[in-house]
Amino acid sequence: MCLELVGEAMERLRKTLILLLVAGIPAAAPPLHPSSSLCFTAGPMTYRFSPVGAPPDFRVQIDERAAHPDLRIQLVDRAEMADFVLVDDDPVSPGSACDAAGAVKSVALVAEGSASDVRIALSRGPDDADFRIFVHSARVTDAQAAALFVAMRQHDSQQVTAVR
Repeated sequence: MCLELVGEAMERLRKTLILLLVAGIPAAAPPLHPSSSLCFTAGPMTYRFSPVGAPPDFRVQIDERAAHPDLRIQLVDRAEMADFVLVDDDPVSPGSACDAAGAVKSVALVAEGSASDVRIALSRGPDDADFRIFVHSARVTDAQAAALFVAMRQHDSQQVTAVR
């Protein structure tokens, strides 16, 4: 019984620390901007939404009806429940956040039936989600946040594979 309480407390502490770490990412990231200059920096890589007409580096298709999506992402209402948190409540700043970025990867949401690098199912229901995200933004939709998360995850898994 006592070990269960300690385990629960440790899990709560771990989630709180992750929340604090993830909450600091947007504060350290360049401000998000509307249009094609909307960027998000994670580590050494900056991700931006692909300008209309430009070929993206990474294409994400959201398919709610897919029987076997590559990833299932659940939208949650509390940040401490999430694997990825995107919060931006700062006013839009002038200039382009992408100007000062080093390596930049573009991300695009593509329509069903289009070629994509990954197909995801996005839902609010308590399904068998692979990941959970929390989004609180006036400028980024839930689908865009999911696309950013998937692109960052894909890049990180390629880096891990390359190191092995």
